Amino acid sequence: MEQDSEKISLVTAVLMGINVMVGVGILIAPSVMAGIAGNASFLAWGAVALILLPLLLGVVKLSQLITKPGGLYVYCSEGLGRFAGFLGGYFSIVGYLAAQAAVFVAFYNAIAQMIPGNALIIYPAVFFAIVAFNSYFINMMRVKTIGNILNPVTTIKLLPLLILIALFPFALKSNFSITSSELMAIPQALSLGIFSFFGFEATCNISHMIVDSKKNAPRAILMAFFGTVTLYSLFHFGLLHVMGLDNLVIFKASNFSQFLPLSASLSAIATKVISLAVVFTFIGTTVALIFISTSLMFTMADDRVVKYSDFFSKQSRLGRPGNIVMLFSVVPFALVMLLPDVQVLANIANIGLLGVILTAMTSLFIIQSKRRASSYSMLLPIIAVIVSICMMAYSFWHLGDTWTARLIGIMPFAILTVIGLFLYRPHTDVEKLEY
Repeated sequence: MEQDSEKISLVTAVLMGINVMVGVGILIAPSVMAGIAGNASFLAWGAVALILLPLLLGVVKLSQLITKPGGLYVYCSEGLGRFAGFLGGYFSIVGYLAAQAAVFVAFYNAIAQMIPGNALIIYPAVFFAIVAFNSYFINMMRVKTIGNILNPVTTIKLLPLLILIALFPFALKSNFSITSSELMAIPQALSLGIFSFFGFEATCNISHMIVDSKKNAPRAILMAFFGTVTLYSLFHFGLLHVMGLDNLVIFKASNFSQFLPLSASLSAIATKVISLAVVFTFIGTTVALIFISTSLMFTMADDRVVKYSDFFSKQSRLGRPGNIVMLFSVVPFALVMLLPDVQVLANIANIGLLGVILTAMTSLFIIQSKRRASSYSMLLPIIAVIVSICMMAYSFWHLGDTWTARLIGIMPFAILTVIGLFLYRPHTDVEKLEY
């Protein structure tokens, strides 16, 4: 049993959880949400949080019931078996790859606003290729080196949010108002909000490291989640006051620094610092997404859940799965060349990541059924399954304005899913291989 001196406090766990959840989505979503729901758009963060709450509570429950490492991949396997574990893991990978493609496009849009007329902006394919190669190059380094690169970025990414939250009270608009039509539009503005909150499931991985984890782990996860909700809502509310609705829609959240209530000299310094922080945030996110999806695929290959496991698990001299890293650098590049639309790619990511949550919640239902849990306890996975299905349907609906657009938008997910089914290795195949 670990000593308390080797564990982390509740406060530290909450801060770590917020750091995991806060991502580049907060720089992508506000302008799109504002274009739909106007001044009421900052309220969409709270709406998404309430919708996600049953899923969060379900993942918390799974982390308490299953102590094995492996996260949602293991959670799916425990209740539903080998194929469900594979499916859950593969849905996660598809979601992360689509998320990475969405970040590529958002990064391009941010650079286009920061440095208009730049040669890289004129040739998007070259820009995307450079970003993909950069992600590949860093992910081929030793794990410790990757960690040393990403650790400062996780701190830097909070800088723009904290600066704006600290300064927006000095730029409050007395004529700020919300109309009833804007409030009614909030349900249409949730897609990128959903996209921006994924990562909450990763906070469950530190639950066993918290002092008095049985009592404090659920508290830490919930406090980190609602802390992130507060941070996102305040940042978005501040953007509406500092930039104004029209400027937020046009110039995007990543360019708020030029609107800060500062003197010319301080504004110039702030613009450079914040712009640099934004660039590092985008780069760090692309690297982290490949790292996460690569690690998951390597685990599945090591468990021999996929065919060609020797190909996927082959490591470089630095201990990195080079074939997977290369593949997972090329796929987002291909996606972004086919569908260079942030909202479409974000909704594909939502469908993939909600797919694994749906599988995990079904697993929770089965596990609790076998343990003869109370009817009250069974209510949580049932609600979570219903919410997951509804959110997947919502994300599909927002792939386009017409059925044709939606069907075109879902094609990458469908193709990758079919490839995944082909890659699955049944348990009998493993036995034959070992024989």
